[in-house]
Amino acid sequence: MAQTFRANVGILVLHGDGRVLAMERKDWSEPVLQLPQGGIEPGEEPTDAAYRELLEETGLSPEHVQLVGEHPHWLAYEWPADTRAAKSHRGQVQKYFAFRLLADEACIRPTDEEFRAWRWMTMQALTECAVYFRQPVYRQVLEYFRRVLADG
Repeated sequence: MAQTFRANVGILVLHGDGRVLAMERKDWSEPVLQLPQGGIEPGEEPTDAAYRELLEETGLSPEHVQLVGEHPHWLAYEWPADTRAAKSHRGQVQKYFAFRLLADEACIRPTDEEFRAWRWMTMQALTECAVYFRQPVYRQVLEYFRRVLADG
């Protein structure tokens, strides 16, 4: 069984009213929502990975967004034991970035085959709709960015 954690980035895309972009996964029978995220390639900086994954998963490029924050810590979660055997890692360790949408939302065009739809949600609602093993990380992300962006 894999014992390593995959280096990954997580992305909040913020609407002007404070809601976040939520992606609905295709591979679950019931609606499961999550933030855009993805692996960091060997030699790639986390910020560069965030921009790359943002484009791959949402169609948003750097001119569509403004980077407004980075979580100061790496946050980890483990995949459930019954699904871990099919994966090459035990879980993921993630660096989270927050981007403000500058463009019209018509620019959002998911290009990744893992999603069937997207919508704007409050971070609290997204946390409640996320798969259970991501919820503790999402709560930490929510609390940090809520505090930092309110002060900023």
